[in-house]
Amino acid sequence: MRMRGGVRRMLLLAGILLAWGAWGAVHSADTTPDGVISLSELLRVVQFFNSGGYHCAPGTEDGYDVGAGETACVPHSSDYLPQDWHVSLSELLRLIQIFNLGPYRTDPAEEDGFAPGSTLDPHLFPVPDDASGSFLTPAEETALGFDPLNPDEDGDGVPDGIELALALTAELDSLPLYVFPTESLPTDHVYLLLDGEPECYCLDPFSLVPIYPATYSVVNPLLGVQFPLPEAARTFMRHGSFSYYLDEAGAGPKCRKQEDECYLGGPVYRLDIPELVRTVRASR
Repeated sequence: MRMRGGVRRMLLLAGILLAWGAWGAVHSADTTPDGVISLSELLRVVQFFNSGGYHCAPGTEDGYDVGAGETACVPHSSDYLPQDWHVSLSELLRLIQIFNLGPYRTDPAEEDGFAPGSTLDPHLFPVPDDASGSFLTPAEETALGFDPLNPDEDGDGVPDGIELALALTAELDSLPLYVFPTESLPTDHVYLLLDGEPECYCLDPFSLVPIYPATYSVVNPLLGVQFPLPEAARTFMRHGSFSYYLDEAGAGPKCRKQEDECYLGGPVYRLDIPELVRTVRASR
């Protein structure tokens, strides 16, 4: 029922790598984060410029505060030429330029690493507090044993969050699938459980890949746990994202009739990544 194969995975990975080159991290000023610098977010950086410096301040809207102080954190995105815990006039003017032009993306060729324009892959949502560009929150990285200051720990050019989403996708695809009701279920290995076969599907409007209105359970009988995983979440994971849309009913993409595009709207949800990793990979 689902499109699979090595060629498709290669195309998806190519698109993800392009998207990372276009929007690998959220600008520190973009505290919403929505890929746009608002007036209030710009004025916050003006504060740093006027105060003659800034420092790390966990718990504030952006993780920084005015004046001198602690510097054991990722520097602000507007502090780069040179990086000295001050926002200069030229650095401020650069942010004003981005503010005036609308949506932004990352661009390694630019002096500050950002440029006007939006992400190439709409499946990749900005991750709150992700100053390093790993596509994971600092709390998620800590729970997973990653360095919150290093977005690509194995140095292969793929952010840690995207790489983990793709790796888990491959592992989930390799699990045996059981459709409820069934006479017996395994007790010695991890598996996927689906509550009945869906009778229809709709198309992901971003990639035109079928999405089935179904929720799987990742079951680890060795731990006695199961993890609910909507098909919509699996679709976004195939693009490297642990964040995903559900429809307003909370059950996943609406299914009208075959070949219709899915309605992907409502709030953005995020999977409990450490718990998903534990459920899939823990053997005892």
